[in-house]
Amino acid sequence: MSEAGKNGSEKAALSWPTVALILASGGVNLLGTHTGNVQLGEEQRQGLRQLRELHSELDDFKRWQKMAGENQEQILKNDSRLLEEVHEIAVRLDRLKTQGQMRGMPQ
Repeated sequence: MSEAGKNGSEKAALSWPTVALILASGGVNLLGTHTGNVQLGEEQRQGLRQLRELHSELDDFKRWQKMAGENQEQILKNDSRLLEEVHEIAVRLDRLKTQGQMRGMPQ
């Protein structure tokens, strides 16, 4: 073979290991990137799961706060009604006392 033919075949022979090395390193990089994406995806799913749990807990908290507010409102209404009844009783007793005094009853 001529010198030019040898150099051409040597270059071709040398390039295949280089090509194989490039393909291997590219495959490893691709696998590493894919693994990183899978891990990031799992972290994102976990973050979304935690975010949903937080929203659920906030919804529960708001519901309990609303119920507590409604209960407090009902308690205040009941207390107001009791105070009105006690006031009416006190007014009646005062009237009876006044009427009794007008009739000359002892205090």
